Amino acid sequence: MSTPRIVRSDPCPPVQATAEDLELLASLPDDPRVLDWPSMAWNEHLTTCEQPRRCPHHDDVVLPAWWWARMRSFAPLDANPEKAVEIAMLRINKFKGGKHVSAEGAAFARDAARDALPAAQQPVSLEWVKQTLACVAGLATWVHNEGEPLTREHVLNANTRLRYLEGPEGATTLSKYSRRNYRLRFDKLAVALLGSQREVIKGRKPMGQPDVLMPLTRTQEADLWVWSQGLRPITTRQRVQALIATGLGTGTRRRDFHRIRAWDVTRDADGVHLSLAESTSTGSAIVPARVVTCSAQWEDRLWAIVESTPPSHYLAAPWKDTEPNRADQDAVLRAVLLNEAALPPVHFSSESLRNTWFLRHLEAGTPISLLKTQGGLLTASALDKLLPFAAPLDAQDAAARMRCTTTATTATTATTTVPGGQAED
Repeated sequence: MSTPRIVRSDPCPPVQATAEDLELLASLPDDPRVLDWPSMAWNEHLTTCEQPRRCPHHDDVVLPAWWWARMRSFAPLDANPEKAVEIAMLRINKFKGGKHVSAEGAAFARDAARDALPAAQQPVSLEWVKQTLACVAGLATWVHNEGEPLTREHVLNANTRLRYLEGPEGATTLSKYSRRNYRLRFDKLAVALLGSQREVIKGRKPMGQPDVLMPLTRTQEADLWVWSQGLRPITTRQRVQALIATGLGTGTRRRDFHRIRAWDVTRDADGVHLSLAESTSTGSAIVPARVVTCSAQWEDRLWAIVESTPPSHYLAAPWKDTEPNRADQDAVLRAVLLNEAALPPVHFSSESLRNTWFLRHLEAGTPISLLKTQGGLLTASALDKLLPFAAPLDAQDAAARMRCTTTATTATTATTTVPGGQAED
């Protein structure tokens, strides 16, 4: 088999997908992990190559036929964006769907694909057209068969999409990989055709990097917990409340949160404690195992979650005792982002919850050495960016702290009511 070559100066692969390519791609298994990936052939070759860093044997490594077929299917329909759109329109107009697609579903899919073309990577590819038509036609046919209105506002509504992908009467034959791909495509189409729901409903902007990292105020903490109590279905509420309680109570990293079982949390006379196993930081450095004591205002809520979860089950997915995979991890925050009926009162993420936990301890005067150990930090430099958010001290409190003669009061003097009816100073 001769290996096709791509000219680097040409941004588009020179060959379009053939009928044989499409037939080969259709026969691929749903689980991509069982495929023979190019890295396998390359790694096998590089183990014997005398110049592994400057390997000149590019023609000697035979790459999988399905991989080239997929590359050609992602190639633009034409190098000229306008011509590519014309070809895409012709393909869309011919679409009727298979035997499981209703005429109404196919018509809805054609209209949606035409109007969403500007949201595709330009020049538009055959893969984008095919996948968009297939995904939307399936969703629209299901909505039509359920006797529900075939309007964009309803079909692409987050609750409708969630029922189709996760519900017992929805797309139950889809593999988890197909389900994930459908979900991502639906999300993009909803934004392209309906606009951002955050902007439509509450005039919010999508989350940017500052929002992701911004610590919450005490009022926002209380509002966030009250909001979480009204989430439906119960699986969404369980996931989100566990994320909030561990984040604000123990400063848990996202990578640690998804490995916490109920038996990792204990309670004694000194409070509620979370045992975290050894892990790696972003830079692959080892973070030692540690036991983190939960903040007082969050320990009752965290303990209530633990008591309602079987000991061997995970807090991120209380109904299962197998370690949550990446899809389960993404489901936690996706449950928040897709819940248009009950948008959170404030932007939040696992990072912002962890930063809030650090900030509360800085305000309370927790020793940096202790906070560094409990938070799993390798250095204390990560705390510098949070100092501007700390509540200012009055002159008397500042003087008492600097004299080291008395235990200073908490940094915040105003009384704030938190969920559960307790007041904190």
